[in-house]
Order: sequence, then structure tokens, then C-alpha cells
Amino acid sequence: MRHKKYLTMFLSFIFAFVSLYPINAMENIKDESNTSKDDKSKYMEFYKKSSNLIKENWNDNYFESIKLKVGKDYLTVDNSNKKIKLSSKVSVKDDTVILPVEEIVDLSGGKIHQKDEDIKINYFGNSVALEEGSDKIEVNKKVKKIEEDVEINNDNVMAPIDVLSKGLGYTYKYDKKNKEIELTSPYQTMRLIVKLKNNNSNLSKYNAKEIVKGPNNIVVLQFDSIENTKLACEEIQKDNIAIYVEPDYYISTEKTATLSPKNVSASYNSWGVKYIEAEKYASYLKKQNLNKSITVGVVDSGIDKKHSIFKNRIVNGGYDFIDSDKNPNDGNGHGTHVSGTIVDCTPNLNIKILPVRVLDDYGRGTSMGLANGVEYCVKNGVEVINISIELDTHVDYIHEIIGNAISDDVAVVISAGNNSNNTNNECPSDMYDPIVVSAINSYGNLCDFSNYGSTIDVAAPGEDVYSAYPGGGYTSLNGTSMAAPHISAVCAMYRLQNSKASIYQVEYLLWENTKDLGQSGWDEYYGYGVPHLSLAVPKKAPKKVEKVKSTQKSYNSIKLTWAKPSGAYGYQIYRSTSKNGKYTKIKNIYITRYIL
Repeated sequence: MRHKKYLTMFLSFIFAFVSLYPINAMENIKDESNTSKDDKSKYMEFYKKSSNLIKENWNDNYFESIKLKVGKDYLTVDNSNKKIKLSSKVSVKDDTVILPVEEIVDLSGGKIHQKDEDIKINYFGNSVALEEGSDKIEVNKKVKKIEEDVEINNDNVMAPIDVLSKGLGYTYKYDKKNKEIELTSPYQTMRLIVKLKNNNSNLSKYNAKEIVKGPNNIVVLQFDSIENTKLACEEIQKDNIAIYVEPDYYISTEKTATLSPKNVSASYNSWGVKYIEAEKYASYLKKQNLNKSITVGVVDSGIDKKHSIFKNRIVNGGYDFIDSDKNPNDGNGHGTHVSGTIVDCTPNLNIKILPVRVLDDYGRGTSMGLANGVEYCVKNGVEVINISIELDTHVDYIHEIIGNAISDDVAVVISAGNNSNNTNNECPSDMYDPIVVSAINSYGNLCDFSNYGSTIDVAAPGEDVYSAYPGGGYTSLNGTSMAAPHISAVCAMYRLQNSKASIYQVEYLLWENTKDLGQSGWDEYYGYGVPHLSLAVPKKAPKKVEKVKSTQKSYNSIKLTWAKPSGAYGYQIYRSTSKNGKYTKIKNIYITRYIL
């Protein structure tokens, strides 16, 4: 059941309109942030210091995951299809995975030195000593036992997988059924994000080389080795001084682009605009002469400000968390493409982009940068935020910041992710309160790469989406990253017409004005379906609600019950003021979000 059939109200005469809150006199209630100048300056100081911390300690060898398979002599990095050759095949001995260590260490930025039977590995501040035939290793001069002896075959160092976990700080998952191994390095940034219970907690005992204190009891600790980072994380948890403590995770986004000429056969670029009927609703809104502006914060790789599609569509105040400046120029293309789709769906409307760069020219960044970018958008008064970035692990800091944004009545739209996986295994698409978007192709079928799950709200075009690209060009890209900005544009248009609509009312409208796909009603692949915005264009409304029944009366109130007219999204309430039939409007009623 997608909405309640009956509503109750303490009022007299009710008029319903079959349209999207059909109220002509609109007010923009989010013209500017409520953040004071002093408060904003404190946040900006934290953003600059934390961004500099990332920049000064950056390493180009960061990775999200390395995947291997037992019996195979290759690996893949960060979901790439490119196979990297190994010197030896991955094997299993007594249920312990044995790996050719040298190529993995070298690939992820470490150095390995071998002299006779002695092997030394240096990796992000960790110094690891191994010896052929030994089941012990030294990590920064601390002895640790491993599951099998180290072996050297034809100058290839073969070691049990726990050399990587105990010696280099990796984590691993071993799927015995499919014989697949996935390696990650959560502490590779050598940085922790801590949410303290008490801001006066003593942090000096954890031996961080640098500490940056932020607002709301957030503290960032930078270390000189993976081992010290991991130990500090464990000690902080043990000391129970933090609400949460976690690594600053590495994130990346992939792109495959071939530049194409601009499509001049239509007023829009991508097939997605027509598919969701965005141009019809935009045309209707344009005729309303709405005297307001809506800003969408795009937290991504920045934007090509000089691209013709963005003329008069970018607000001042964008920020670059990669270079710690006010010039979020896009050297990657992902952010420009996402922003281009938002503009493409909202032609000739006063809907603008606030670009926030949290990914570098190679599409790389960290979880702290992403969270700070989202918070920056909120502090600068946006009404909608688009996040087309995903991680393969839960991040408390990101959850907190997005939760705060929603509490501040900002509509947050998130891509579901591209791993053909359940959103419960991703972040931030594992969250229920934001609007999570899966991807469909032009046939209305779920894209084979799209994630799915209980958090999916709606689907949108995400395959072969044609949009802007740096350098003034256009290109087609695939991904739920491309689906999300369609929905951000829809939310922005809803808020353009209805400035007083809460994020829950916007989400309700999003659910209502959809074409159902997949199973009848909500499902974990398409959510409530794909937007069809002709449904949001007002139709002729009945003059008033019929069959109103009085169920309760008192000396100063009356309780009325009525059946909701089909398509009604809002009500205007009038009270009789005289015997000659004159009425005075006393209230606008907006349908709120319902628990389904």
C-alpha cells in the first residue's frame, strides 16, 4: 500500500486539486544557509586542514581491492577487467592460501628486497622481515606467527596470505566455493577519523604524527605507518573514548568515455530526458514564471565551467577539496557528465549547480573528502545533493554527515552502485533515508551492472547516457552514476514549484509520479519505478472534495474524514466567513510521507 486512503483534519471545507501542490504564491524558504559566518569559518578551517592532510600524505598506489583466483596466475585491480600477470599461480595448502607476494607488494606501492633466504618488505611505513622456511615474521621489529612457512621458488617469494594481513595491514576474504580471494587495505591512507564522546579526550598516547580537530567532536589522526594506524584504531576502540573510529578509506570511480559530437536533433541530449518526460514538466514549470532558484550540490570530480551547457547554470561558491581552493575544475569528466544531465533535464529553468570536487583527475579520493563535500553543500544552502560515488564498506562518518543533511531538509540522491550487488554491502547506498537510484536501459530493464536491494527508491536511465564532457564536448557513459542525476533534477523541479515541500513530501511525489516496473508495486530492483513527469503536470481539478463526513465535533473543532481523490497531492482549506457564500483560505495542506 503506497499511501493512506483516508486522511483526517480539524477543519471545515476542503478543496482538493489534482496537481502538484497547486499553490501559486510560493516562497523560497532556503535562500541561504542558516550557518553563521563564524560557524562557517570554523568549518572552512577544518576543510582546508583535512584536505591538506590528504594531499600531503597522498600515494598514487592506493587501491580499493585486488582480486585473485586459486589456480590462476593473474589478478585484477579495482573491478577492472584488465588481467595482470603473476609469476606463479595462487595455490592452497592445508586450507591456507599461498600467494606470489612480490607482484602484489609492488603493485600496491611497496618494495621487496631479497638476499638469499632473507626477505624484507617496506609498505606504507611498515617494515616486514621474512625468512625462507620460517613461519614467523617481524613487523616493525615485533614478531608475529604466520600459518605456513615462507618459500622461495625460482626467485619467487611464495607466502601464506596472512603475511599480507599481519605484516602489511591488508584484510582479505576467501570464497572457498568459488576459489576467489579479495584483498583490501583499509589503513593505507594511514589516517583515522574519530568521533569522540568527549572533546577533551587525551589523544597524545596514540602517537599520531599530526592531529586535526574539527566540529562536532570530529578529530582526524595522521600516522606514519599502517601498523601504527591499525594499532591506534584498536586502542581507541578498547579505551571506549569514541562513538566511532574508522580509517579514512580510499575511494575511486571509473569511467570509459569516447567523445562524440553534440546531438543537435533535439532540445535535449540524452534519451533519458524524454524517457522520464522531464522536458514536459520543465516546460510546464517555465510557464509558471516561478520567481526563485534551486541549487543542486554535485559532490564529484568538479565541473567544466567553460562548457556551453552550463552558461548561467553554475552558482558561485564551489569548492575543491582536492587542491583546497575555490576552483573545482574537472580533470576527470565524471562530475561534468553528472552535472550535464541535471541541466539537460531542466531546460530553461532556474536550477543551478554548486560544484564540489572530491575526486582527482583519476577519479580518486577518500571517504573523509566525500563526507566533507556533502557537509559543505549543506552549509552553503543547497536544496538537493547528488552523490554518484560508492564504497564497498560501511563508513560511519559518511552516514552521519548524510543523516545531518537530511535533518536539515536537504534531499540527498545517491547512486545505487555498479557491482551487481546488494546495496546492503555498499555505502552510502545502504542508507534508507536518502533517495537511492538504480539504473535501467532504454528498454526499461535493469542494467546488468546495477546494484539492487531494500534501499532502492526509484530507477532512472543509466546506460548510454549522453551528456557534457570537459573541453566543450559530449559523450555517453554507463552507470548508476548517470541514473542518479536524472532523479536529482526531478527533486530540484519539485522543489522549484514547491519551496515549502519537505524532503519527505518530495520523496512521496517521486514515488507517486512513476511508471511501475518489475513486480507490481515496490521491488528491490526498480523501487517504485521510473519517473514519468507528465503525471506531475496538473490536470483539471475538482472544485471540492465530495462526501466529507464529520466523525467528531467539539465546541472549537471538527474532525473530518474523506476519501483521497485520485491524483491529489495537496489541499487548500477554506472556511465560510459569511452567509452570502464567501470563503477565506485558512491553510495549505501538503501530504506528508507515509510509513508503508
